[in-house]
Amino acid sequence: MITLNEILENYQSPVDDRSEFKGIPIEFAKEALALLPTENRRIRYRGPSTPTHRRNPSYCLQSAATSIAVYYDNYKSFYV
Repeated sequence: MITLNEILENYQSPVDDRSEFKGIPIEFAKEALALLPTENRRIRYRGPSTPTHRRNPSYCLQSAATSIAVYYDNYKSFYV
């Protein structure tokens, strides 16, 4: 089980990055997304190419992802 504080401490993106959170392991994705606001949220799946899946540099399939990044369309920073 992952807590909101762990997400904020371990996976928050740097200030100059467009994402709010990145590098959240795929095994924590469902729990992490349940804790984060859903309004204007976009999820991007991230992961390397594998022998069975050669990914396009622009995107990654959910089934091949190893982590997720979370973006918000309107700028609501979680930085305090």
